Amino acid sequence: MLTSCLCVAIVAKGVLGLRLSKLEVPGVVVHGEPVWLNCSFDIETDELYSIKWYKNNLEFYRYLPSDHPPAQKYDLLGIYLDLVKSELGRVYLYKTDLNSDGRYRCEVSAEAPSFQTVRAEKEMRIYVLPEHGPTVSEAHSRHRSGEEVNVTCTSALSKPAAILKWYINDKEASRDFQIHYPPLLHVSGLESSRLGLNFVADSKHFWNGTMKLRCVSLMSQVYAKSSVEIVATKNARASGLHSAGVSGEAVTITGGKLRYQIGEHVDVNCTAVKSRPPAELRWFINDKKIKSEIVTRYPTVIYPDGQESSILGLRFMVLPRHYKKGEMRLKCTATLSKVFNSSSKEMILGGNQQSSGLHVLDNGGKVLNRGPPLAKILWILMVGVLIACL
Repeated sequence: MLTSCLCVAIVAKGVLGLRLSKLEVPGVVVHGEPVWLNCSFDIETDELYSIKWYKNNLEFYRYLPSDHPPAQKYDLLGIYLDLVKSELGRVYLYKTDLNSDGRYRCEVSAEAPSFQTVRAEKEMRIYVLPEHGPTVSEAHSRHRSGEEVNVTCTSALSKPAAILKWYINDKEASRDFQIHYPPLLHVSGLESSRLGLNFVADSKHFWNGTMKLRCVSLMSQVYAKSSVEIVATKNARASGLHSAGVSGEAVTITGGKLRYQIGEHVDVNCTAVKSRPPAELRWFINDKKIKSEIVTRYPTVIYPDGQESSILGLRFMVLPRHYKKGEMRLKCTATLSKVFNSSSKEMILGGNQQSSGLHVLDNGGKVLNRGPPLAKILWILMVGVLIACL
């Protein structure tokens, strides 16, 4: 009985003693920028013994009140620590580079008699933004209905590789038209994405005799993931509806049932909450990503405030292989991202009319027209006037 009471007393002291209240490590830092790392704690009835910071399990900073001086730093690749600005659990990195990328852990320990240690860690990614917009392989300036259009968009070097999207007349190009190439890896550690566009031009692709192709390069940070899952059975008893992920409220499944027989058709939709940009949706059957043939991508729902809601349908016939141990799990995941860098390049292709030239859109949306220079146009007009006078 005495031993039991002693254990309870120690546990109670641990609960009321040292506590880690907050760990602040930015998820994404742009290459070269400084960063603050903060480890806040509540010592309560304990006395502080040490505060230590690690990157990928290697120590680079420690603070021991009993030492003189109390703060010390250790050389580590990618760690540019300013010891003068740093204090207790708050440390300052005056710059960052690709080697700063990694998992950061703060560890706080108490003095005797508790000797309690609390720790927490977070990942920090270093992003290198592209220095310019994407480039597009040359295309014929004039295309007619029935002719093939074949162009490739390449992003500038960055980390991670930029996300590329093709638009035809301001509408996102069909996935059937897109050709995904593996990213190009540079010796510097940076990457470049490539996305091809290949289709046969149709009369519907031309507006007033022209067709606009636009490639958009995006750099985004994932800040939330959510998923909802239906666990269906082929027996009379259903296992119920299960939700998982960061927040099940971010995505919903409609049209699903909790019992499907072999040969029956599944017809469900996955809808994400409104966001900007819209969430990226994916379907999984028994945790395996499914083929695009049974997925239907609907246009996003656009709200008055500019936010959008993604909708992704799933249609297939249930086969015996879809059941594992008597259950079929249908899961839809939503990935929400924040875009912090965007650029695009636009091509105006002529049909029966003359091409309007090549246009480039910078990050601010300003259009740079590479058509005839103004001086040349004025010269032609002046010559025309002189001929008329003669």
